[in-house]
Amino acid sequence: MITIPIHIDMEGLIEEFSMTNEQVLRFHDDVVGRIAILFATQLEQEAQRVLHKTRNRYIRSIKLYTEGIAHKAVVLDMSDSLIAMIENGASPFDMKAGMLASPKAKTGKSGQKYLTIPFRWAVPTSLGESEVFSFKMPISIHKVAKSKKVTIPIAGGGFRAAGLSNKEIPAEHSAQTSRLAIVGKDGAVLFDEYKHKTNIYAGIAKYTDGVTNQNMYKSFRRVSENSDPLAFIHPGIKQYDLFSKALDSLDVNMENELSMAVDNSLSSMGFS
Repeated sequence: MITIPIHIDMEGLIEEFSMTNEQVLRFHDDVVGRIAILFATQLEQEAQRVLHKTRNRYIRSIKLYTEGIAHKAVVLDMSDSLIAMIENGASPFDMKAGMLASPKAKTGKSGQKYLTIPFRWAVPTSLGESEVFSFKMPISIHKVAKSKKVTIPIAGGGFRAAGLSNKEIPAEHSAQTSRLAIVGKDGAVLFDEYKHKTNIYAGIAKYTDGVTNQNMYKSFRRVSENSDPLAFIHPGIKQYDLFSKALDSLDVNMENELSMAVDNSLSSMGFS
């Protein structure tokens, strides 16, 4: 937790406005509260500026607490591991263990755990910044997926189309794709190159909601204990350190902001 000490010369104000002890406490609490809100707002603005899909998730993790008179706390809830990785950074890691530890994971007849993972695809014209989307479809892939008829009933109402087969994937996207080798800061290879066993666009299907009649596009991928050890490697997340950046921005304007907070507080208490 970062502590921001705020010193206000109360003697002059107490003497000038003949404040009672109760008014002094209220004034001090009000000013500190305004600065805390300002910092939380600055932190949110930093997230708005640099984050995309994870933006709303990060902003929801910003908490403002009152811990007593003139003692406020702006806390970034890092119980969400993704938020901790955004703030502090994360080295490349294998996602498979975490996926199979999910309560949604099932155990097959062979005794091996597996998890079916849904991927929500954005259309080409989408900004692709919503956290519900996994990827954005290329124009030619969307054209084929959009043209397929939604005739297969789905649970809960609505229909879906059959997923794209390898033969239906346009030639420019049909080649086998791969993930490049992942190297550390020292240049050493952390994870070797991985060639995808199936085309990443295979299985994309259009779904039509039975109530809203809106379309969405999804595909599914299965991870199991037998999956290739290199199939689910996350390349890592750079350190954004938004907390420190927000604090730096606040420091630059602290004198003016503190002066405004003092004036606003005095005004709200009826002092001119």
